[in-house]
Amino acid sequence: LERIEEATRFDGTVSRWEFFEKGMLARTEEDTDGNGKLDKWETYVNGALSVLALDTAGRGTPDRRFIYRNGSMDHIETDPTGNGTFEPVKP
Repeated sequence: LERIEEATRFDGTVSRWEFFEKGMLARTEEDTDGNGKLDKWETYVNGALSVLALDTAGRGTPDRRFIYRNGSMDHIETDPTGNGTFEPVKP
Protein backbone atom coordinates (compact mmCIF):
# COMPACT_ATOMS: atom_id res chain seq x y z
CA LEU A 1 0.00 0.00 0.00
CA GLU A 2 1.46 3.34 -1.05
CA ARG A 3 -1.43 5.81 -1.09
CA ILE A 4 -5.06 6.13 -0.06
CA GLU A 5 -7.31 8.82 -1.51
CA GLU A 6 -10.49 9.79 0.32
CA ALA A 7 -13.52 11.95 -0.47
CA THR A 8 -14.02 13.13 3.10
CA ARG A 9 -17.11 15.19 2.22
CA PHE A 10 -18.68 12.18 0.42
CA ASP A 11 -19.12 14.23 -2.75
CA GLY A 12 -16.88 12.11 -4.98
CA THR A 13 -14.05 14.68 -4.95
CA VAL A 14 -10.83 13.49 -3.34
CA SER A 15 -9.89 15.84 -0.51
CA ARG A 16 -7.47 13.75 1.57
CA TRP A 17 -4.39 11.79 0.55
CA GLU A 18 -2.54 9.41 2.86
CA PHE A 19 0.97 8.29 1.88
CA PHE A 20 2.61 5.16 3.26
CA GLU A 21 6.24 4.07 3.42
CA LYS A 22 7.21 0.53 4.40
CA GLY A 23 3.60 -0.15 5.37
CA MET A 24 3.35 2.79 7.80
CA LEU A 25 1.57 6.11 7.44
CA ALA A 26 4.27 8.68 6.55
CA ARG A 27 2.28 11.80 5.67
CA THR A 28 -1.11 13.18 4.74
CA GLU A 29 -2.33 16.12 2.68
CA GLU A 30 -5.85 17.50 2.91
CA ASP A 31 -8.15 20.18 1.52
CA THR A 32 -10.41 20.63 4.54
CA ASP A 33 -12.48 23.54 3.23
CA GLY A 34 -13.10 22.29 -0.32
CA ASN A 35 -11.53 25.26 -2.11
CA GLY A 36 -9.19 23.09 -4.19
CA LYS A 37 -6.06 24.07 -2.24
CA LEU A 38 -4.31 21.94 0.35
CA ASP A 39 -4.61 23.45 3.82
CA LYS A 40 -3.55 20.66 6.18
CA TRP A 41 -0.43 18.50 6.20
CA GLU A 42 0.62 15.84 8.69
CA THR A 43 4.03 14.16 8.90
CA TYR A 44 4.54 10.92 10.80
CA VAL A 45 7.73 9.29 12.10
CA ASN A 46 7.50 5.61 13.07
CA GLY A 47 3.71 5.88 13.02
CA ALA A 48 3.55 8.85 15.41
CA LEU A 49 2.51 12.38 14.46
CA SER A 50 5.61 14.55 14.15
CA VAL A 51 4.36 17.74 12.45
CA LEU A 52 0.89 19.15 11.84
CA ALA A 53 1.01 22.07 9.40
CA LEU A 54 -1.94 24.33 8.59
CA ASP A 55 -2.72 27.03 6.06
CA THR A 56 -4.77 29.54 8.04
CA ALA A 57 -4.27 32.34 5.47
CA GLY A 58 -5.74 30.57 2.41
CA ARG A 59 -2.49 30.69 0.39
CA GLY A 60 -2.21 26.96 -0.22
CA THR A 61 1.02 26.74 1.78
CA PRO A 62 1.44 26.20 5.53
CA ASP A 63 1.76 29.22 7.80
CA ARG A 64 1.50 27.44 11.15
CA ARG A 65 3.16 24.23 12.35
CA PHE A 66 2.61 22.21 15.50
CA ILE A 67 5.72 20.18 16.33
CA TYR A 68 5.29 16.96 18.31
CA ARG A 69 7.91 15.06 20.31
CA ASN A 70 7.33 11.75 22.09
CA GLY A 71 3.58 11.89 21.44
CA SER A 72 3.05 15.38 22.88
CA MET A 73 3.02 18.80 21.32
CA ASP A 74 6.44 20.39 21.83
CA HIS A 75 6.01 23.84 20.30
CA ILE A 76 4.28 25.93 17.64
CA GLU A 77 5.96 27.65 14.71
CA THR A 78 4.57 30.35 12.43
CA ASP A 79 5.39 31.83 9.02
CA PRO A 80 3.28 35.00 8.88
CA THR A 81 4.83 36.35 5.65
CA GLY A 82 4.48 33.12 3.67
CA ASN A 83 8.13 33.01 2.62
CA GLY A 84 8.69 29.49 4.01
CA THR A 85 10.67 30.60 7.06
CA PHE A 86 9.12 29.36 10.28
CA GLU A 87 9.89 30.80 13.70
CA PRO A 88 8.87 29.45 17.12
CA VAL A 89 5.90 31.14 18.76
CA LYS A 90 6.93 32.61 22.10
CA PRO A 91 4.77 31.43 25.04
